[in-house]
Amino acid sequence: MRCPTNTMPITLVAGDHGTPLLFTIRDSSRAAPGRVLDPRNPDTWMPYDLTRVAAIHVPIRPVDRSQPPRTLTAVKLSPFGLGFFQMVWEQDLFATPGRYEGEVRLEYADGAVETVYLRLLFVVRESLQ
Repeated sequence: MRCPTNTMPITLVAGDHGTPLLFTIRDSSRAAPGRVLDPRNPDTWMPYDLTRVAAIHVPIRPVDRSQPPRTLTAVKLSPFGLGFFQMVWEQDLFATPGRYEGEVRLEYADGAVETVYLRLLFVVRESLQ
């Protein structure tokens, strides 16, 4: 399972906390319907079905580990079979410019946890104001 949006940094400005970020989780080992699987092209990967997922958590911390992770709760979006979820970040999460990393953790009602292997990278620049 891979989250293709994390192949490049998500760029933000310090203090941003507006529009939720939308993500899609896809399974890189299976082809999407009507597609030929290409390991280098996330558009050909099967969307990951989030129907059985009870909660999605996204721990985020500075890359230099100067602070402990803060865990955000994400919301899965219907139809759940398309692997969509959105993350709304807290107002002060990216208050300081720098590089941050996060990971996506799927938690199931039976207690099972599945973590997306690739990390999210956030690059936050200083605001001009």
